[in-house]
Amino acid sequence: MLSVGILKVVTFQVVLVSNVHRTFILINYGDIAETEQIWLAGYNTADSVNSFTIPVTSAPELSSSSNINVNGRSSFHVDGSANLPTNFLASGDGEIVNPTADDGSSDVIFLQQPFKYFGRTYNRIFVNNNGHLTFTEPLSAYNPSLDSGRDIIAPLWTRLDNRRGGTISYREDKSSAVLAQATAAVKRYFPSIPFAATSAFVATWDSVPYYNGGGVRHTIIFDFQ
Repeated sequence: MLSVGILKVVTFQVVLVSNVHRTFILINYGDIAETEQIWLAGYNTADSVNSFTIPVTSAPELSSSSNINVNGRSSFHVDGSANLPTNFLASGDGEIVNPTADDGSSDVIFLQQPFKYFGRTYNRIFVNNNGHLTFTEPLSAYNPSLDSGRDIIAPLWTRLDNRRGGTISYREDKSSAVLAQATAAVKRYFPSIPFAATSAFVATWDSVPYYNGGGVRHTIIFDFQ
């Protein structure tokens, strides 16, 4: 009897929003398929002083989790400043596509506007195929561990394989439409912090399959940004 694979799709997005003084992470989750692979969602700093793991027990629960009372959305203030009080962003001009490679990464991306991350300021970033962003060097690791001695943002850290399909792309967007959308989101979730975005770095994993190791019948695909 012919075995037919089951196509499972997950959808999520990560946006780094900043102006000269303040920086935020917005993570949006749509439908998230169950997987038997190891996975993790959160962020960490190199010294692990600032670390957060989204507290769910299964990947599909990300779609209903929130730290801001909006199902499927989490938002974090990450510039490290003291005493400071559902939808995807559309594709835009200048989208750059990562090479297809097992455990691959982008080339170094030099940011037009530096990004402050818990007291450190970075002017470059890497988009890694296995679902995370790093600042000092590319990272091929697919077994998730936030306590890794590096600054990392991991909207969905697991093993992916863009050789089998999908697209991983990124851009730094300063268009008025995107900045207005990002500013509105930050103001909604952090109303006591004066903020107007001047840059948004958007990374998108579009229909990228999980790595199947050559022996898994199910094909599981996810989109995130």
